[in-house]
Amino acid sequence: MRRYKREIEAMTFNDNSKWSLENELRCFVIFKTLESHNLVPRGLQSELCRDLESRTNLSFNTIYAKVGNYKSVSGLIGNSHFSSATKFVMERYGRLSLAEAKALLNGYLLCLEQHA
Repeated sequence: MRRYKREIEAMTFNDNSKWSLENELRCFVIFKTLESHNLVPRGLQSELCRDLESRTNLSFNTIYAKVGNYKSVSGLIGNSHFSSATKFVMERYGRLSLAEAKALLNGYLLCLEQHA
């Protein structure tokens, strides 16, 4: 039971926050995209973050920082102030390929549609 409590707590977002599990997973997919390109070409992170900004209620800076948090948790850059949700996603799904990360996001979105 403790394990499930930890998982639920890791995926809980502030009511007044614009973050959701969907946005968390979308940022994870951006991170996996960058990782699949060995963090190059320059400007790719900004391009992907701007695209997500245009489809959500999140700011570019917030999205960019979240992707940086994924880089931090993975050890690609120095420490940052990452959320428990980011750490949880990396612990559970960090080894996924880009295609698998996209499938995870798509599966989650399908679940949302079925429960709407």
